Amino acid sequence: PAHTLERAIPIPRRSRSEAEGWDLTGTALIIQGVQEGWRAKDEWGFDWFKKHLGTQRQLVKWQGPVFTKVENLWDSPVWETSLSDYLDYVQAVDSADPDCAPQNAAVCPRLYLNGWSAFRNIPWLREYIVNPTFFDDASGDLLADDEELRECFLQGLSRGYAPPPEDERRKQIDA
Repeated sequence: PAHTLERAIPIPRRSRSEAEGWDLTGTALIIQGVQEGWRAKDEWGFDWFKKHLGTQRQLVKWQGPVFTKVENLWDSPVWETSLSDYLDYVQAVDSADPDCAPQNAAVCPRLYLNGWSAFRNIPWLREYIVNPTFFDDASGDLLADDEELRECFLQGLSRGYAPPPEDERRKQIDA
């Protein structure tokens, strides 16, 4: 509604070619057409992921939502499943409760992939990711952050777990 957005500033939109050379300074910018010609846009879908990655084992976590003060996010269960089974689950939930109504959460829990490092664990997937030339590739930083998060997660779930030595961890990140 206009009255709630009276102070809002529109975000400028530029085509991919207009954004070439942008140094990421100034205001936010919506870049249109970045997905044109992107291989993944044409190939990726539930069937593709089932065929190529369906046997991959992943952790899924119950994504509440938390409705009462008695519930606690730390108590949320975590399961291991194949990507294929997870995608079947996503399609079943979408069919049963397309609006994800909060009142249905108890009988239709929302699960999400928990920290899946697909591009790190399956290097050939990176062939599908092409960074626009005006963005730096921050993959190394993201991998380092992800590795640290993974270690924290494992420590929280596993009694007696010890992270690998720092030099071994760095070798894995820089590989």
